[in-house]
Amino acid sequence: EACKDESAEVRWGASVALGKLKAKEAETVLVALCKDTDSEVRWATAWALGQIGGEGAVEVLLLATKDPSQEVARQAKDSLRLITERWWEEHESDPEAHHDLGVLLGQRKLYDEALKELDRALELDPKYAKGYVARGVTWGFKEEIEKALSDLKKAVELDPNQYDGWYYLGVAMKKKGDADGAIAAFLKAYDLSKEH
Repeated sequence: EACKDESAEVRWGASVALGKLKAKEAETVLVALCKDTDSEVRWATAWALGQIGGEGAVEVLLLATKDPSQEVARQAKDSLRLITERWWEEHESDPEAHHDLGVLLGQRKLYDEALKELDRALELDPKYAKGYVARGVTWGFKEEIEKALSDLKKAVELDPNQYDGWYYLGVAMKKKGDADGAIAAFLKAYDLSKEH
């Protein structure tokens, strides 16, 4: 109820208290407070969401980085940084987390950074077929076709039902000039697409 109080000071205090308690169940209340008319309440809410975390918190904090108040925007960025650091502490040994980050970096054309994350994913799990596909695609974007082929062949060797592996193997073979190999890989990808 304090979060709905008429007094901005009370709403500010409620936000801070919820953040100190790290009350995950309060996330929805705090999300609503991010739209408060008082910038100090929005600042406290951004701080509290950083303490609590959660997917809803991340979405709201991303929006709050564009807040008209520089202090709120700065706090939103600090809270996102805190949530990210905690998430990485929990997922440092998770190959899928490194894969997903590598794919995201690759989509932003940060290929060298993407390769580092994909290398880490494959160090953690050398039999992670999706990791080889993503790294092969990234090598392809860098025009390193031999490296792309090597990773994509490894991917389909580890998981012969890997549609993406066969498709991108076809792309890499086409780039290399191996029309027969490309056709065979594309046909395998097509057959797998009909199964799913």
